[in-house]
Amino acid sequence: MTADAAKRLLEIAKVIGPDPQGRIFVERVHAVFRNEGGQAYDYRAGIGRLKRDGLIDMHDSGTFFRMSPDGSAEVAKS
Repeated sequence: MTADAAKRLLEIAKVIGPDPQGRIFVERVHAVFRNEGGQAYDYRAGIGRLKRDGLIDMHDSGTFFRMSPDGSAEVAKS
């Protein structure tokens, strides 16, 4: 399920898109994920996997992330 959640989070981030500074805000991604029926534990596991796989760079505050070059390439493929 973690891989599915991570994939869905990337898809959501792609649709939302970054702001002009390249930030994708966690609360926006989380809201869409939960509104689609996603569970909080799947969200946390998916974000953790994206971080471990080097697809996103989470800001220290935890309020936003940026796509890494690998993450951007993955999003472009989908």
